[in-house]
Amino acid sequence: MNGGTGKLAYSDFPVFFDADSAYAFQHSLKKVTMFLYDLATQAKQTLADSAAKAFEPKWLDDKTVE
Repeated sequence: MNGGTGKLAYSDFPVFFDADSAYAFQHSLKKVTMFLYDLATQAKQTLADSAAKAFEPKWLDDKTVE
């Protein structure tokens, strides 16, 4: 979450409560998508896709998320 701009970077990577499920998902190669959501306009933008990989977005500045 970027508090200065009201934008949120998030992904649809599932939450796991056990190691076996997390391991199985990582080897499934299912698509995971990272999004950018603007709280003010309610606009959602796709930033990146991966194969069963969790994203760890970092804000470099108010306009750049890595």
